[in-house]
Amino acid sequence: MPPAGIFSRSTWDCKHLAHRPVGSKIDPGSALSQGQSAAQDAVAQAQSLGLSAGSVIYDDMEAYGRGGSCTQAVLDFMNGYTTQIHTLGYGSGLYSSSASGIADMVSVYGGSYPTPDHIYFAHWGTAANTDDSFIPAGDWANHQRIHQYQGGHNESYGGVTINIDSDVLDVADATNNSTSSTASQFYVNGGEQHYMGRGTNGSLSHLWWTPNTGGTGLSADSWAPANTVAGQPVTYVTGSAGAQQHAFTIDSKGNLQHYWWSVGDAPHTPEHDTWNTAATTGITLVGTPTGFVNGDEQHVFARDTNGNLQHWYWYPDGSSAGSMNHDTWDSSGDAASDPVAVVMGGAQHVFFTTSGGDLRHWSWSPSAGLTQESWATGVTGKPAVYSVGDQQHVFITDSAGNLQHYWWSPGDTTKEHDTWNDAASTGITLTGTLTGFLYGTEQDVFGRDTQGRLQHWSWSPSDTPHSPSQNTWDSTGILAGSPTSAIVGNQQHIFAADAQGHLQHWFWFPGNTAPNGVSHDTWPTATTLSTP
Repeated sequence: MPPAGIFSRSTWDCKHLAHRPVGSKIDPGSALSQGQSAAQDAVAQAQSLGLSAGSVIYDDMEAYGRGGSCTQAVLDFMNGYTTQIHTLGYGSGLYSSSASGIADMVSVYGGSYPTPDHIYFAHWGTAANTDDSFIPAGDWANHQRIHQYQGGHNESYGGVTINIDSDVLDVADATNNSTSSTASQFYVNGGEQHYMGRGTNGSLSHLWWTPNTGGTGLSADSWAPANTVAGQPVTYVTGSAGAQQHAFTIDSKGNLQHYWWSVGDAPHTPEHDTWNTAATTGITLVGTPTGFVNGDEQHVFARDTNGNLQHWYWYPDGSSAGSMNHDTWDSSGDAASDPVAVVMGGAQHVFFTTSGGDLRHWSWSPSAGLTQESWATGVTGKPAVYSVGDQQHVFITDSAGNLQHYWWSPGDTTKEHDTWNDAASTGITLTGTLTGFLYGTEQDVFGRDTQGRLQHWSWSPSDTPHSPSQNTWDSTGILAGSPTSAIVGNQQHIFAADAQGHLQHWFWFPGNTAPNGVSHDTWPTATTLSTP
């Protein structure tokens, strides 16, 4: 994803001060439009500095007295700012005092109000961490905080004394606040939530939700016509040439197809090219691809009909077409599952299962080159993979429908392992592909069982080791497809198709009053979805 960046615009507050520049006072009657204008100006200036789409742009809202028209003006201003900045493909951040602007954002967090993606809070004289007495632990919990814990003071470096503030950061990219590295059919672009799936007619179905647009906020279109998509798509967002949404699919002839849409393009008109033409390369692909963005490089992996792991990558080289490249990572001919590709610790990683039931791991880094190892035996299907700090975690099912967990830490000579679900004991037999993410410090995994229920496991460092908790997010048995997951702000989202080809959506957030804290709705689709 594009790097997170910081760009602070001119200071705003709720009261007139003579030393403030003209126009820096919020007018309660036009606060919403002022916020929109501020976002447009901030994006223009960020782009002039080379900060790409997906970067976080923080509005500087100096301390003010909360309450009455001042609080409402700030809420209106930030509503316009956040909504507009999302429309332009950037992330919204707010710098303010914990006791004023941040406290007002906390008061509307978790509802329909479009709170900023990240917060930068000033609370001096407190510990140098990102905890704060004004901010509940579950709010902006997914690497979305900066804490200014000390105000202006002198520090000397190389014999030069400067007056600076002190801050501690726990931040990540705002384009998609999920830390899940698992290849997904779901992505976030600005404030919009998007899902891509294959229709039963072989089309590429695209659904998205836009906040604060009235009605359901849901829209749908098709990115590729019928009979052009064989496997499920993989999606990601890049910041080149403005915010771009990308989808990769394999068609019925084993070609690798690429569709993308850029901010500024006419609606419903994605562009298209072909990354692999089987008739020319002799490489016929099968299944669902995977991929990631690494810096300005776009990477896609897929298995071919001979069971080899193929890799394509593109990067800008100054030409209009860019540089397209291909290599084969595994030519053993025994890849049995679709791969999962992630970037962890500066290295590129790919996991898949073999026809012999091995969990195979390939990695590449500039220093070590391409290396391969086996993580486990006796497993099946496509794994779910994500990082926890400098640890690598893999979740996968075995032939008995158990949930197996493997992880590696720097310095380990072997992979560690525990079992998160023993089907014989719990009566929960998993099937299909798992999905998961890191939510703050909590590890979460979701899967579909043989009765079509949506099952959830989680574990936090404060829990007893090797003792994850389990709950059922949906017990109606409507799942037919494997779930996909993401974190959006402090919300956990799960999508899966049902047997009728409808897209079902579940979401959880702290304080949700729905049963078990999990809400549910159905997203309308342009066509009936496939459930491979």
